[in-house]
Amino acid sequence: MTLMRWPIVCCVGVLLWAGCRSRSGDTSPPRQAAAVTGESGQTATLSPPNAPEETVIIPVTTSTGVVARVNKPLRFVVLDYALTHLPGIDQILFLYRKGQRVAKVKVTGPVRGQTVAADILEGVAVEGDEVRAE
Repeated sequence: MTLMRWPIVCCVGVLLWAGCRSRSGDTSPPRQAAAVTGESGQTATLSPPNAPEETVIIPVTTSTGVVARVNKPLRFVVLDYALTHLPGIDQILFLYRKGQRVAKVKVTGPVRGQTVAADILEGVAVEGDEVRAE
């Protein structure tokens, strides 16, 4: 029984020695990022060299849609919000074409799936216009 314990004790000793040996000799604490205030009064954070870059995740808080249909005689549009949440009823939205504001609409409903109807308050709407809240 004693002969079987020696190989186990030796293996455990070798593993402990190898684990302790793999640590680097640097025992100083990791360097912290330093905050620097510039001439404009803004504070910037400087990272130490070889620091891993942190990923910044910015949540989407605005919903954007697309004009799916336009009814010019009755002055209303159908807005498609396939990728984001629908705006609320009575919310004022703006239509953009090539980055320029072209119309103002008010959400009136009805809501069907990911689409909602809105009345055109001012401007001219065409299919494909981008819809955003101001």
